[in-house]
Amino acid sequence: RIPADEVHRDGFEIRWLPPKPVAGRIPGGDLTLRVGAKMSADRREHSIKEEVGFLISCERPASDRDLNAKFVYPLQNFMTLATDNPNTLVDFTVTRPGSRDAVHVLGARVFHDDEAATDLFPHSMLFSLSDVEDRAVDLIGKWIEISERLNDACNLYFRLQYQPDSFVETRFLLVCQFLEVYQGKRKPASEGDRGF
Repeated sequence: RIPADEVHRDGFEIRWLPPKPVAGRIPGGDLTLRVGAKMSADRREHSIKEEVGFLISCERPASDRDLNAKFVYPLQNFMTLATDNPNTLVDFTVTRPGSRDAVHVLGARVFHDDEAATDLFPHSMLFSLSDVEDRAVDLIGKWIEISERLNDACNLYFRLQYQPDSFVETRFLLVCQFLEVYQGKRKPASEGDRGF
């Protein structure tokens, strides 16, 4: 708020301050969490749109399918877990080393409602960037390892997150399957132990 003075009435200004950069080594490459903003204005309306993106430099070339399995889907799930809201992939591009030409990867999305996580505030999330900023890269690296090791369990759990309108019976069945798969992957079952 800009208080009134002798010439002007009360007013306001909007500021956007980006968070500290997050970058570091993760399994399979280097990660940079980019947060940027675009301002648009016309005569009567001004807005600032914040954009969050992950930039991953891989150790070796990989297909779009491998990139999706190793990084894209796990990072989407990480954001969904952190915000306690389904998150969508808005743009997936790849480039070759030394090239500026981006290739847009097109394909079916797991979840495509980019409005679902638009108006989130830190108090409604499980954790925010400011909660983990000193260990964010380590946390994301561990998440990528867990996503690979517990792939089947993660797929079941996040299927529930991306289908919030499914029937209660379906959700209950998927939770039971998730728990069984998770328990089986987490600790190998002994010979006498069969499932639950």
